[in-house]
Amino acid sequence: MEDGQETNGTTDSGHPRHGGDYTGPIEAVKQVALAGLGAVAVATEAADEMFHALVHKGEEAREDALREIREAKTRSAQRRADSETFLRSTMDDLLNRVSVASKGDIEALNAKLNIISRKLDEVHMGRDATPASGVGFTESVSESPVTPETPTDPGPL
Repeated sequence: MEDGQETNGTTDSGHPRHGGDYTGPIEAVKQVALAGLGAVAVATEAADEMFHALVHKGEEAREDALREIREAKTRSAQRRADSETFLRSTMDDLLNRVSVASKGDIEALNAKLNIISRKLDEVHMGRDATPASGVGFTESVSESPVTPETPTDPGPL
């Protein structure tokens, strides 16, 4: 056998064959340690990539959730406005059917009564200022409140 020739998986020096470049047990331990470090580095890189991918997916999920919440709030506000409009319309129709004075009707009556009251005060003061005529305003105007049940209609002024 020539030097370095293999026989039964060993070299002629008696060392196990290892791809033709066997360097000894210390070098084998170094290579195993480097392989372990390489595995840790690959795992770290993969974990880092996975972490960043998860962060990205989390940001997308958060944006989707916030968009859904904004849309739900908008739909809710629209439904509430529609419900209020429907309720007001229904109440106005009901009040019109039973002939109940609306707030606007009562405010219009109050405005007319204020005008009449001022005119009566002016007439009353004008007659009090001329006592020689002998005609005075002796009765006072009633201060009773106007309610929706009052059957009188002052008509247009």
